[in-house]
Amino acid sequence: MSNLIDFLKKYFHNILLVILLLLSFILIFNNSHYSRFKLKTIENSIVSPIYKSWNNLLYYFDLRKENDHLKGQNLLLLKQLSSNFVINTDSIYSQNTPNLQGKSVRIFDYISANVIYNSINKTHNYIIIDKGYDDSIQVDMAVFSPEGVLGIVNDVSAHFATVMSVLHPNTMINAKLMPAAQVGTVSWEGGDPDHVYLSYIPQHTEVNIGDTVFTSGYSNIFPKDILIGFVNDIDKKSNDSFIKIKIKLSVDFSNLNSVFVVKSIYKEEIDQLKANFINE
Repeated sequence: MSNLIDFLKKYFHNILLVILLLLSFILIFNNSHYSRFKLKTIENSIVSPIYKSWNNLLYYFDLRKENDHLKGQNLLLLKQLSSNFVINTDSIYSQNTPNLQGKSVRIFDYISANVIYNSINKTHNYIIIDKGYDDSIQVDMAVFSPEGVLGIVNDVSAHFATVMSVLHPNTMINAKLMPAAQVGTVSWEGGDPDHVYLSYIPQHTEVNIGDTVFTSGYSNIFPKDILIGFVNDIDKKSNDSFIKIKIKLSVDFSNLNSVFVVKSIYKEEIDQLKANFINE
């Protein structure tokens, strides 16, 4: 496609000139003012719209090319975040001098994708993205946008994947309330596509409207510090051990485009260890 666009960009004016010359030969059957007027009229009625459509087409492809470039840059920056790494510190003995050498180990990687389907007004809402197992997408991968958390992959085909949205009653996300640094669980209670609830925050916790909720990093699906939303309402009941906190989502789920899928590199290894937990 890009080769075709480059070719048309290079030779468009020459092609247009040939069309005009052909029109000239057809119309100029004498030197009358009427013929020249007719030629000018045809030029305005045919050539001008062609120029306009051509310029619109170039603008569209230039924007798309720029958008793809920006997505690539965002993906590159995302992969460089410190939250994608852990430091493996090994004790090394060298030349009779003890030395500690830190080595960064990548634990998360990312795949960019686009949303091709999304629902927000159903009891169980899903998203479909244009990447599948041919692109290394797997079940239980986390999905988020530049604005925040979106959901978790729950089914995959060769070229597409479905995502169980945050707006799904079975989606549970381990979250951290800041600045209190308390960990709880975010879930959706249906109806309102703009709000979720943060549960299991102790009653004694100091919470204020506008406090921020991020992923905690305590799961092997989501990296830490991905934005979820902001405290919108606080329900403290005297006979309850926990506060129920209403969260305004940072993502506008009615307008989803580019997304990132999280590849947890050591997920299988961690899952095997967790499988040995007794009465978790």
